[in-house]
Amino acid sequence: MFEIDIPSILIAAAAILAFIAPFYIQYLRVKKTRLRKALTLNKFLEENSLWINDFDFWRGFYYMGIDSSQMKLVYATGSEQFSNDIIDLKDINYAKIRESSRILGEKESKRKVIDQLTLELIDASGNVRHILEFYDGEKYSDLLGETVLAKKWQDQVNSVLKKSRGSNSNPLLAVA
Repeated sequence: MFEIDIPSILIAAAAILAFIAPFYIQYLRVKKTRLRKALTLNKFLEENSLWINDFDFWRGFYYMGIDSSQMKLVYATGSEQFSNDIIDLKDINYAKIRESSRILGEKESKRKVIDQLTLELIDASGNVRHILEFYDGEKYSDLLGETVLAKKWQDQVNSVLKKSRGSNSNPLLAVA
């Protein structure tokens, strides 16, 4: 049939392994970091007797979870070590998204660039009690679904707040 050239096959296999190795090493590094952060967060949640119904972890830097039964929101940031915050939603009236953006270009080439995306938690007197960062243009060059994520958490927090007040009462919403 045809001849198999063993040295060529070995060289090709070595080249393929040399190409794949950095990707696999990076995958293992990311997996180890995620596992370490998950263990740290789980320990923190256990110490504070929180049962998280829903959570999101994005960019390897941000974490948000909610305990609907206790009306507690957990927000954590950090690359190596998480900075954990527990926010009592009983003190919050509603949540709203704050977006800082600018327009670049002229006429047809105009485009909107988001510089910062945060979720603001507002108390009954209309004061901002907490600002939770979802995206910072100084840290990252592009969005990876943070607008959808911020909307999800705005809806989630407002839904928990509405359920806690009963279905007949509406929160006092300030016009932004």
